[in-house]
Amino acid sequence: VLEADPNTGETMELLGSAGDWTGTLPSRLRSMHSHWLLRDRNIVLVRGIGFNDRDVSFVIVTGTPDRGVKCVDKHLQQKNIEQLQNLLDEMDTLVICRSKAMDVLAKFEDRRFIHPLRNCQSQLRFFLPRYNLTFQSRNGALHCQEIVGYKLLPEQYVNGTFRGIMQYLVLGRDVGKSSKTVILFPQGVVR
Repeated sequence: VLEADPNTGETMELLGSAGDWTGTLPSRLRSMHSHWLLRDRNIVLVRGIGFNDRDVSFVIVTGTPDRGVKCVDKHLQQKNIEQLQNLLDEMDTLVICRSKAMDVLAKFEDRRFIHPLRNCQSQLRFFLPRYNLTFQSRNGALHCQEIVGYKLLPEQYVNGTFRGIMQYLVLGRDVGKSSKTVILFPQGVVR
């Protein structure tokens, strides 16, 4: 399947979602998106599956291992190819990450659906798209961007409170604020 970009006239080729080239992509990017190759630019645009869903969620830069998979922020998703390509260096890069933070977050969400991202200042953040949660690594702690003023607590066990339930995250207020605790449970079946 071919599609012509209405702004540039360039031809994009729809790639299959299976194959060797998708092996390192997170499951969500392989199964819930379509992949459009622009051969002349050496990039793959990752868009929604629907034929009319043309917003670009990710840009994969091929042929240069240092550029990788770029995450397109929501406010940039409707930009044209030329604009997106000019912004690549400012976009977060999807990285492969094995860390204690991943182990903690994997207690709440399946590792296949946790997107570790590194920004242009080399700061790491973890995006959980199924729950729309983002944890930014800052000063040795993971701060929740959606629940402002809260961060993951080092101690993720709540003694005797949730007998038999292991799937939750414990957040506490940032330093210097009142000592409130928030416990997050995933929506749906909890194990």
